[in-house]
Amino acid sequence: MKKYGISYRIVFFVLLAALLLSLVPILTVSRYSVPCADDYSYGVNTHRAYVQTGSFSRTVAEACREVAEVYTGWQGTFSAVFLMSLQPAVFGEQYYCLGTWMMLASLIIGTFCFCLALFSCVFGLHRSISGIVAAVLSIVCVQLVPSPAQAFFWYNGSVYYTFFHGVMLAAFALGIRALQKQGPWRWCLLCLLAVFLGGGNYVTALSCAIAGVFAEALLIRKKDKSRLKFLIPLGFLLAAFFISMAAPGNAVRQAAVEHTPSAVKAVIHSFKDGAIYSVRWMSLPLFGALVFLLPVFWNGVGGAAFQFRYPVLVTLFSYCLLSAMFCPSLYATNKEGDYRLLNIIYDTYVLLLVVNCCYWTGWLAMRASRKTERKEKLPLPAVLAVSMVCLACCGIHVRSGGFTSVMAMGSMRSGEAQAYYACAQRRLALLHDENAKDVVLEEYPYQPYVFYFTDISTDPADWKNVSICEYYDKDSVVLQGP
Repeated sequence: MKKYGISYRIVFFVLLAALLLSLVPILTVSRYSVPCADDYSYGVNTHRAYVQTGSFSRTVAEACREVAEVYTGWQGTFSAVFLMSLQPAVFGEQYYCLGTWMMLASLIIGTFCFCLALFSCVFGLHRSISGIVAAVLSIVCVQLVPSPAQAFFWYNGSVYYTFFHGVMLAAFALGIRALQKQGPWRWCLLCLLAVFLGGGNYVTALSCAIAGVFAEALLIRKKDKSRLKFLIPLGFLLAAFFISMAAPGNAVRQAAVEHTPSAVKAVIHSFKDGAIYSVRWMSLPLFGALVFLLPVFWNGVGGAAFQFRYPVLVTLFSYCLLSAMFCPSLYATNKEGDYRLLNIIYDTYVLLLVVNCCYWTGWLAMRASRKTERKEKLPLPAVLAVSMVCLACCGIHVRSGGFTSVMAMGSMRSGEAQAYYACAQRRLALLHDENAKDVVLEEYPYQPYVFYFTDISTDPADWKNVSICEYYDKDSVVLQGP
């Protein structure tokens, strides 16, 4: 009987087209998002510098001064503060939507780079399979993220977490390629990224440190000659991480938080949260995505030189790494973290789930004494079957919950996004009026879930009110009461 198959390349291009189409509503609705909260507080000085001088270089210099001031007065994450000080609206409110493009590009490019390095360069799978996995991962992480507003639309929160998460994935990919290719430019770039990530949010920096130390331990165990070279970027990462943690501003910020747990209790609680969220985040669309990838992995591990010998250890390491991501927030604030943090933990959870799915599939295939020849096509019946399962899971989820793109389309179709933006423009006209020093802003008629984060209040002493007041050089800014 003739067997029908479909090439990996065709499946990859179909999924890539689906990914790009799914981004259209998100990028379209991004034009209706506006700055809020920390966008103003971190952008006050840089915005003032740009308004007064019109010089990009002087604005960047002001961002560097902001880093020094915040380092001693509030937090030590120096590379993150630098980016937060340069939020796009500093150069004009019309540019704020570029933040969404920046976050999506970081997440998706980082995912593709990491998948190519891990699944092809390490596991030995076909390059198109790596593309398939990256496309599926990108779709899931974009469409099922816990809070789209804090992942892609609110610049300050998203650049602090989503952007650094994407850069981390790209750095991991670069590290793998540097160990294989040994190019000096790769090592230099890896050192720069190590410093950048070490000065980012503490969850990403801690994840990088854990992965880096683990990688160095593997190189030592294998007596790899690159183990000494790898110590250089690892040293830069740990040094930058220490500089960030040792900032005087961290003590100032920590003094405002009460009833924090000990380090031991935070670690124990983090393992508990790792188990809880692993169950909580397993949704029908995610299950459908795993079902779709199973035949891809099963068909693709044939001929791979990698042996997939330690699936249990890989799963244990994955659980420990996921749990460790909860630890910094638990130790500092005695809670799991806001949605902007949970977003990247979710992204890591999905990634680790897929890696484990591939590893266990490879282990089972090797134990089943599968043929060693590489297969260039997927069996068409299997692809159709798992695609139907995946679509059914997504259809059920749309009825009960929703995807980021669906919510974006719904917000525009209902007119909520347009009404929100029109109100924001009326507000902006008042804020730009030099004659108005005491400004009363109207309340937003709608708060579209997909991109709305927070707003000012009726209390002029509210820190969000004070921030926007300083940003636009007003005496007072309040929200109109009922």
